[in-house]
Amino acid sequence: MGLYNREIIGYAAGKHKDIALVYKTFTKSTRSLENIKILHTDRGDESSDGIAKKANNLSKDINKYDNQLSKLVELYIDGIIIKEEYEKNYTHIIKKLERLKEKQQNLESDYKEQKDLKEKINSF
Repeated sequence: MGLYNREIIGYAAGKHKDIALVYKTFTKSTRSLENIKILHTDRGDESSDGIAKKANNLSKDINKYDNQLSKLVELYIDGIIIKEEYEKNYTHIIKKLERLKEKQQNLESDYKEQKDLKEKINSF
């Protein structure tokens, strides 16, 4: 919205509040963006800071399950748990770790995409 006459100069809608939506708004602008003095966006947790926080939380979860896996192996080696219980718990932990690592890879990809889009926006 232009502050001079409150005219809408660009807008976009999407499922997610992310940098891609901001970029889409710029590309749909009805005016030249060369004279922009102030730009405000509210991207919430979808910003790169939000991605970093989510990645940090995922890393903590991955470490937690890695530790559980180590303890499980120790319990089995020490003969404290039986083979069936070990295999059931091992499978559960491994599946959980695979899902968490996949989420972590997706976040890394999202972060790279947002970084690339930020560079495009900065070039306007």
